[in-house]
Amino acid sequence: MVTAGSAEEALELVEHHSVDLLVTDFRMPAMDGVELIRALRARNFEKPIILLTGFAEKLGFTEDITGANMVIQKSANEVQILSRGVKRLLMPRKPQAAVKSSNAPQSSSGSQ
Repeated sequence: MVTAGSAEEALELVEHHSVDLLVTDFRMPAMDGVELIRALRARNFEKPIILLTGFAEKLGFTEDITGANMVIQKSANEVQILSRGVKRLLMPRKPQAAVKSSNAPQSSSGSQ
């Protein structure tokens, strides 16, 4: 795990470290979390990003508006929601063909 003390430091760190997922707060000095996400996406950062904020509902923040893969409203349950979100975003995805074949009925072949 790598941590940054500011958005500017986060931008620098992702240039020099392998990052599987980034979690950012909205309120930060100099550059807010949405600005950080936009800067990362402009640099072709394609890894998942989670935006934490106490203002998600008030400001109408969604994934489409912010560029984050997940927006979490700060609350008493944020740790559990964050944990589930990290697991979901980092879980390897099954190839589409494998998903279809695993849902197909099993047929038995052989003579009786």
